[in-house]
Amino acid sequence: MNLVCVDIGGTKVAASIVSVFNQPQLQGELSCLATPATEGREAVLRAITTAIDRLLPPNQAVTGISIASAGVIDRASGKVTAATDLLCGWAGTPLGELISKRYKLPVTVMNDVHAHAVGEFRIGAGKGAKHGLQIAVGTGIGGALICDEKIQSGASGISGHIGHVSHPLAEKMLCSCGKTGHIEAVCSGSGLPRLHSKLFPDFPLSSGREVAAAALAGDRRARQTLVTAGTALGNSIGNIANVVDPEVIVISGSVARAGEAWWNAVRHGYQQTCLPALENVEIVVGSLGSAAPLIGAAYNFIEDQND
Repeated sequence: MNLVCVDIGGTKVAASIVSVFNQPQLQGELSCLATPATEGREAVLRAITTAIDRLLPPNQAVTGISIASAGVIDRASGKVTAATDLLCGWAGTPLGELISKRYKLPVTVMNDVHAHAVGEFRIGAGKGAKHGLQIAVGTGIGGALICDEKIQSGASGISGHIGHVSHPLAEKMLCSCGKTGHIEAVCSGSGLPRLHSKLFPDFPLSSGREVAAAALAGDRRARQTLVTAGTALGNSIGNIANVVDPEVIVISGSVARAGEAWWNAVRHGYQQTCLPALENVEIVVGSLGSAAPLIGAAYNFIEDQND
């Protein structure tokens, strides 16, 4: 069985053919486009269909389409019930219905970080753990809670919004959700340059990538920004771990490639707030990279068809 799997994030839309035999495997290169995140729903939908169309020559037989999307997802209907300003106008999009009508194929939709967690905890860095946390630190900060080997969606699908816990470092800083004080505002890829400007107003940098690059090149100010953000993120992860008691914590996303100083700060911040019984919980980097949400989406399709 072959599926088209799509990952929709704040920075890019990625798609691949995924073959499903013993376990899902990506076939060939990803079809990637920049997400037109500020241009509204129709622009994002065009990017999605363009990515899918590149994978579907006339002789390509696929069983269905499975999507991992940013936002709060009603998995029964495939509708985006809520979303932050990282994707303008995305809330309310009947994503599953629109894609199914266009391609005349069955479609499943789940949250992108929930899908990422399914991939990592089925065949990636979290494999073998029954209880864990998945944290994705990219344009925003998302997460997923795994309990008894299953994703916990919560009462309305919101479970896992780790980026929207509070930290003093983010005081009075506006988050993409419209509230203030959330760690996403200072610890995400989009938040790092804002934090850097707050700490070093005379030395602005325009993106999280620039902050990381400057730090790796030896700039002490950029390094301090990464260490400050990493420590705050680690503090928040420790607080969450105290509530959910994970076996392992898997961190993925573009900011997870920021270097050893950031990782050391995350682990140090975690130790500052976690309970003594949780001090030996491993915090590891995801092993599947950009394939994780696509693999997770494929598992979601399989399980939906078997229900």
